[in-house]
Amino acid sequence: MATQTLNTDHLCPVQVMARQGRLRSPVDASWCWTSQWPAVAGGHAADEAAPPPLLYADGRVTIRYAPFDWVNPEARVTLVGITPGPTQMACALAEAARAWQEGLPAEAALRHAKFTASFSGSVMRRNLVQMLDDIELAAALGIDSCASLFAEHAQWLHPTSTVLYPVFTRGDEPYRGSSPRISDHPVLHELATAVLAADLELAGRSIVIPLGRAAGEAVTALVRRGQVEARRVLPCLPHPSGANGHRPRQFAAIRDELRARVRRWAG
Repeated sequence: MATQTLNTDHLCPVQVMARQGRLRSPVDASWCWTSQWPAVAGGHAADEAAPPPLLYADGRVTIRYAPFDWVNPEARVTLVGITPGPTQMACALAEAARAWQEGLPAEAALRHAKFTASFSGSVMRRNLVQMLDDIELAAALGIDSCASLFAEHAQWLHPTSTVLYPVFTRGDEPYRGSSPRISDHPVLHELATAVLAADLELAGRSIVIPLGRAAGEAVTALVRRGQVEARRVLPCLPHPSGANGHRPRQFAAIRDELRARVRRWAG
């Protein structure tokens, strides 16, 4: 196992807001790889079944750390989900621990973990790519298919979440964006306002595509407050999860508007 001290410098919305004094307790600078990497690298390098570090719990929600706090400043496309699910959490933790074992610096380790884990799962990625191609985003980017955003054109993608870290409700159920609503919970609201605003600002040249209603509402609220430029933001796509049986109908209803928005952004 590597014994080096990991270089923890990386572009992180939590650290940006903490330095500006714009985070409200209990969210603070410790909610970041810079503080969390010993538990991730040590625990998950030795045992991938080790529990992820606990950031917050109050009986309604439990928030755990997973290495999703890196931002791609060169992105042309930002995809905003609700929150990383348990599969994505486990994948990111394992990949970050593996990168630490291989001696990679933080920037490279976090980038690798985030790209490997984000929107992972063959059905979710297939549905997502199909919708992105159908709204002519690939054509606007000058590529054959948005599938390459997860491969050879990954340098153009910034995957992120409304609530940056994995959230679970009672019984360790994955959080779906309601019960409680983000706006009704102070910690979820802090992550979906201050941290998400910094996240999108750091990826400031990209088109912003929220996935699902909760992500759409959060991004729209930032636009209304002038924290995100409206021209960058598409109306939310239906969530690409295979469990969303309403996705084809929902997508067909807004496809033409989405295509028009993509053309305006590209122009």
